[in-house]
Amino acid sequence: MPPPGGAGRIEAVTLSDLEVLFAATGETDLPVELIRLDLVTGEQKRRPLPQRGEAAVQLQISKDGGRAVWITGFATDHERVHGAPVGQPQPEFSFAPGAGLGLGPHYLVDVGRSGREVLLQRESGVYLLVDLSGSLIRTLTTDDSIQPFGATIRFAPSGDAYVAWHNYLEQLRSVVQWRVAGRVVRKDLPDESTVVSAAASTDWSWVAASVQANTKSGRGVESLTVWSTDGTVRFHKRLRDGARTPVVFLAGDLVAYTEVDATWQAATRVIRLTRTASTSGSR
Repeated sequence: MPPPGGAGRIEAVTLSDLEVLFAATGETDLPVELIRLDLVTGEQKRRPLPQRGEAAVQLQISKDGGRAVWITGFATDHERVHGAPVGQPQPEFSFAPGAGLGLGPHYLVDVGRSGREVLLQRESGVYLLVDLSGSLIRTLTTDDSIQPFGATIRFAPSGDAYVAWHNYLEQLRSVVQWRVAGRVVRKDLPDESTVVSAAASTDWSWVAASVQANTKSGRGVESLTVWSTDGTVRFHKRLRDGARTPVVFLAGDLVAYTEVDATWQAATRVIRLTRTASTSGSR
């Protein structure tokens, strides 16, 4: 399943019981195409993403893979949020966030599963959930001690739970933090580490993160860890160095991640989580 023109890479975006959705990125490291893979028939359906133009940044895809949302004129007086069904070349909706939400710039953080809600960040620690007209649904905040930036946070649809991660470039360390059922759990990661991807399961029973770290010898190490929401490690696996693995939850207790072999060919692995701790070494 090569990317268009052989450039860029392919990463899993979301999965259901019957299909996997991949995003193919181009030379500019932005998604250019979505690929649906039917797990029963093996059939692939490819759809190009809407034209974004040179001024567009921060493109996000709804969790069901049906809608793309992006920003044009970022950090200018002409800043606008647009969205369209995947495969449709023209925007289905468009609004100026500064008109009703206050001064920007506004960062596009996330899109609801059905693509009907958009999450924007106006300033550090303040998140605005809006509908497709740009009207405010609710304001969301994190807890103290973490400052996620851009698309490094995921909220539950109700807004009462989140998982966030922060890579402190000046301190060369990272943290993953989540709040579920009023309980805040913080995981400080080893020095010289970076969170590549993090996610929470649909029922918010599990939190996972893939982490890239440098050892004292300067050698890169990547790993995947899954915690239950009380902070207990339930799965840990060493991955190939430099893989930059995305992690995605399926329905129930299934989690998927991308793994590469010695020839850098990628495969999506799916595991069923258990309620007792489990670890796996490198393969």
